[in-house]
Amino acid sequence: MKMIGIIQILDGLLMLYPTTRPIGAFLLLPAVLHIFLLHAFMDYRRDENFETGLFLSLILLVIFYYKLGLKDLLILHPAGMY
Repeated sequence: MKMIGIIQILDGLLMLYPTTRPIGAFLLLPAVLHIFLLHAFMDYRRDENFETGLFLSLILLVIFYYKLGLKDLLILHPAGMY
């Protein structure tokens, strides 16, 4: 569990700087999605569901804002095909 916390802190630090923000958001998405789904299916308090849903939507907003940069980062282009 300590390793997951350390990785989440490092992803949060990546989110602070605009040049590394898409990478941080992309790496933070699985953990935030897991927390949201855990609260949605196992916890029935509306305030917890709202808080985790808000955080998930903010991460998705950052990912969609930097969509083109992530697309170039994740798709390998053959040499000379730019």
